[in-house]
Amino acid sequence: MNNYINELIYENVGQVIDKRRDRLLADDEVYQQDCSDTQELLNRYEALNLVKADRLLINDLISCLETRDSRCADLSYLSGFSDAIKLLHELGILKEFKE
Repeated sequence: MNNYINELIYENVGQVIDKRRDRLLADDEVYQQDCSDTQELLNRYEALNLVKADRLLINDLISCLETRDSRCADLSYLSGFSDAIKLLHELGILKEFKE
């Protein structure tokens, strides 16, 4: 059943999830404030007088943190979605669901 759910999620639901999450984030005041703060901090970072090697190292760190956090958010959302499908199946609501 896990493989079927993963296939269903990745192939058919991913775009819907992305759109829904984007709408939620657009309305979330904390997230919007963090975006504003992040932009301000990036502007201040870019104004620093750093040597190229240091700037590249920090850029790589920022990219890695963003990629890691994005992947964690995606997997958390997908995990919750998968758990909801399993629960609905166990409750008999998804009677036609085949493993």
